[in-house]
Amino acid sequence: TDLFLIMYLKYCYFAASVLLTTASFISAFAPLSQNAILKISSSSNALQVSAASESGTTEGADNVNISTPMIPESASLLPGQIVSIRIGDTSSPRKAWKKRRRTGSPVLVPCTILGVDRESMVKWNIMNLLHRFGKPQKHDSHNGVVLSVGAMVKLYKHRMGGDLLQHANSLGYRTIVLFLKDVFSKESVRDHGVQTMKIGPKRELVLSSSLSLRLARESAYRAEFVQFQPSLENDGRMAHVGTTFQLEKEEKYTTFTNPEVVHPLSAAVRISQSDSEAGRFREGMECNAFFHTYDSMGDNGSPLLTCAIDPPREQIRDQMKRRNYVKRQIDAKERRVQNKAISGGVGRDLSDLKIGDGPFTATVVKVSPRAGAVFVDAGVSRHRGKKTGGGDVEVLGMLRFDDIGVVDDASTIDAQAEAEAALIEASLLEGSDEKEEEDDGIMTVEDLFMDDEEEGEEIVEDVSDLYSMDEDGNISLVDPETGEKQVIGSADSDVDDEDEDDNIFAAMSPQERLEAIGAMLETEEEEDVSGTGIKEEKINTEKQLEQGDKVNVYIRAVFPQSGRFMVTMDSSIKGKKLKDMKREKEANKRLEKLTSKMGGDEGLQNILSSVGLQIEGVVKAKSKTGDWYYIQPEVEGFPVGIAQSEIDEDLASGDRAKIRVDGIDESRGQLALTV
Repeated sequence: TDLFLIMYLKYCYFAASVLLTTASFISAFAPLSQNAILKISSSSNALQVSAASESGTTEGADNVNISTPMIPESASLLPGQIVSIRIGDTSSPRKAWKKRRRTGSPVLVPCTILGVDRESMVKWNIMNLLHRFGKPQKHDSHNGVVLSVGAMVKLYKHRMGGDLLQHANSLGYRTIVLFLKDVFSKESVRDHGVQTMKIGPKRELVLSSSLSLRLARESAYRAEFVQFQPSLENDGRMAHVGTTFQLEKEEKYTTFTNPEVVHPLSAAVRISQSDSEAGRFREGMECNAFFHTYDSMGDNGSPLLTCAIDPPREQIRDQMKRRNYVKRQIDAKERRVQNKAISGGVGRDLSDLKIGDGPFTATVVKVSPRAGAVFVDAGVSRHRGKKTGGGDVEVLGMLRFDDIGVVDDASTIDAQAEAEAALIEASLLEGSDEKEEEDDGIMTVEDLFMDDEEEGEEIVEDVSDLYSMDEDGNISLVDPETGEKQVIGSADSDVDDEDEDDNIFAAMSPQERLEAIGAMLETEEEEDVSGTGIKEEKINTEKQLEQGDKVNVYIRAVFPQSGRFMVTMDSSIKGKKLKDMKREKEANKRLEKLTSKMGGDEGLQNILSSVGLQIEGVVKAKSKTGDWYYIQPEVEGFPVGIAQSEIDEDLASGDRAKIRVDGIDESRGQLALTV
């Protein structure tokens, strides 16, 4: 009994010691896990962090209620996104560009990040997760990515540290589904390419993005993560807690619960020197700014977030172009569905086409008077490269007006449009002899001439909901409170309208030429046919083809490198080669030039009537590529001709020789002579 009593007392003593130690540990650790982070944020979210720490003051810090601990939530930030800030000490700004110390370069002023709009933050967090964890639709990565709503809710909680239902309720929605359907409405689809839809036999609700798998992942990984928590004063705002996640790119989507990755965040704002000197911004002033850059080592080895007071015009311009790209992408898909229903689908591979193949029954998809061509669907497709997601895509053929009876003899197209049509064909032909390379990123003719899609360029997410663009391409900043618009630039302001070269495609690669053609033809739909476009009275409506008409065509040219082809209604194309057609085209041009020099058909008849005539001539030059000479006949009105030599003696420039007129060399379109 005594032994049992001694053992019992020892056990009680040990248990009491354990409880006391545990209680002491918890009481000591709790402030560090909650309030410590908030205390750090209240003195470190600015460039003046060290000065604030030394003086022991937290003036100018985030307005955080220390007595009500909350778990911070991650927010994905992309360039151009709106944040609210408080201006810090303006007395000692520093240059924003360390390597380029220009007189008028912007300066950096310390600031404090106050918060962001709650709905915008949640929306961009959702899109970030969709682009990072979404799966390809129907095992085809170029058709976009999808993520179920159920998976999104779990990922948001696990990866971002927030509760979607709590956000929805705070913003006035009963359920998460109602919130998602309202935020990602049809209007939002055209802005961001994200929408809710039901798929599969069970009609599962998912979020869908129009970005391909590759572009979606690139977009997600460009985001930086900063911590916020719900504002105690406004349910529609999220307050910054002064911390960020210092993560490697491959670790960006690990669980954000590891305290080792949480670091104090310093912040600065870019302002112009003129504004700084004029005192436009004062210490303590609160205003909206645009997230500009994030530097993990920018503040003496610590993370630095840089904002901009003035709109980053280049970024906004790219974002507006991205917004228009999404709109055109959706419209193009709708048109392709309609065109496929009209034409009966795809049945031929572009790589199998040869010059002269046909006749094929094609459907007119678009008539372009400005391009001087009709674009037809002949049931041709091509395979897209892995970079653009793979799969087959439809290809439209280009049918020149010259090859059909659309244009009457009175010339229905003005000189400018005719020149543009010739340039288009020339640009296609010019790239045909180049070595074929991988066609990743190559657009279809439909994408090129109707959508101006630029697969190869970096996609910048549209993170500005406070901008609008009118029909003229002017970008305006919209005041969220008053609704007033302030024009800040143009989406096309970087385009040089003064082209000094007659050939606007000079010095361009084949892909660049085709993109320039697409931009030129895209404006046609925006022009008034009776005004700046082609005048209606010039078009012969009796012969004009219309969308949906059926025509029989033959393959005129195939361009595997650019993924395009041209067609004609001339059956004589059979058996011809592309090089022969190019020579024939060049010969026709020279023949037209010769006709012009000779004063018309009468001048040509004068040459033909002189066949067999022996005359004197002067050698102008010897061909570097052949065994002929360029000789000027000593007959008034006769141009320089090409002369084959029947003598053994070599002639030099300036020599006189007896020549015979042989007529016109139709293969070259020039006067034919014999020495």
